[in-house]
Amino acid sequence: MKTALLLLILAAAVSGCHRRQYVLDPLETREIIALSREGKSSDGIIREIERSRTVYVMDSQDVLDLHRAGVDRRVIDHMMMTVERAAGRGAWRFRQRP
Repeated sequence: MKTALLLLILAAAVSGCHRRQYVLDPLETREIIALSREGKSSDGIIREIERSRTVYVMDSQDVLDLHRAGVDRRVIDHMMMTVERAAGRGAWRFRQRP
């Protein structure tokens, strides 16, 4: 009986019974522009940003580029707020400019 229990514990340990975190790919700025050009709604794009948990570190040129590409102001505002939200949650991945 003790041997069976020991084998069960050993099998559980070897099989990787540890918690794995599911990580999504960040939503690139170019993807947001593409979604906007494809006609996806601002709410839909914002949901995609939240789902991906991407944090955007943007400067004024980034904002202008997004605006000129036709991205809705609500989406741009949401992107700018991701840094502030990340500071409160601590679980977002940071996406910096190349």
